[in-house]
Amino acid sequence: MSLSRRTLLKSLSGILALALPSAVMAKWPQIAFESKNINAVLKKLYPDAEAIESSDIIIKIPNNVENGRFVPVEIQTNLANVESISIISETNPAPLLGEFKFADNVLPWIKTRVKISKTGNVIVMVKTKNQLYTARKQVTVNLSGCI
Repeated sequence: MSLSRRTLLKSLSGILALALPSAVMAKWPQIAFESKNINAVLKKLYPDAEAIESSDIIIKIPNNVENGRFVPVEIQTNLANVESISIISETNPAPLLGEFKFADNVLPWIKTRVKISKTGNVIVMVKTKNQLYTARKQVTVNLSGCI
């Protein structure tokens, strides 16, 4: 029996898909995602850092959302040497919505959708090589995104 090139490639890609997930998947801060309040999340992500309010962080999120399940969020900043950006909701049962890490010389810009349980602040934390910065925006939610 002769194996075709296509069959061989399918077999190899299946084997690699099973063997490499931990090597290619990003490391995620499980303890921070499991934390139930903002202070615990901040302590896990940024143990000794004091955050400074910054107008250089731009949060584009609707002021009022009908359904908290699909809230579009766009974050960008002009701060230099950004290492990571975290999105936190004051009112969610699990406040950490996402943490995004950046390589050097990458434009620090995120566009995603998040779930928000009820009306409250969405807090953005931007970690640079030298400092931790923060900004927040109030969002009114009519229908909870977290059940």
